[in-house]
Amino acid sequence: MSYYIDNSGRDSWLARSYVWALLQGLVVAVKRVFSGARRTVRKRLLEEEKAERILPPGYRAEHRLLVNENDEPRCTVCQACAEACPSKCILVEGQQGADDGSGSRLDAFTIDLGKCAFCGLCVSACPVDALRMDTGRLPVPRTKREDMIYDKDKLLNNQADGQSRLSRCL
Repeated sequence: MSYYIDNSGRDSWLARSYVWALLQGLVVAVKRVFSGARRTVRKRLLEEEKAERILPPGYRAEHRLLVNENDEPRCTVCQACAEACPSKCILVEGQQGADDGSGSRLDAFTIDLGKCAFCGLCVSACPVDALRMDTGRLPVPRTKREDMIYDKDKLLNNQADGQSRLSRCL
């Protein structure tokens, strides 16, 4: 059985081609651009920037080094964090003391955030809980490579608001 479609000139060439639908879509797009849609997007983005970000528990934020009661770094220079790091972005230098950590001296502790994958393996590998990622600060994009390298002083002073340099979880 065959069907016959009657195209006896009811539709013009403009309606049969997709030019008419294309022009209608273009008119809608131009109206949205000039009706202030761009301003609403900008306002919404500014409101989202000002809104307080609530991070989930266990979120791995920027690193920090903890100190002991004598205000010295807790790190015993055991190199466990540097060995556990898959991206090899941690450099620990110093003199290792006794097994209990007494007599150890931390000379340099450097983390390159440009290489860091924020996996948290360094934190879980540390036997004395000297390194944490609980600052609550999101890693901010930097324009200079030097700004992405955190040294010992930066890590010791990288505390979240209201946190002390001593750990409360002992």
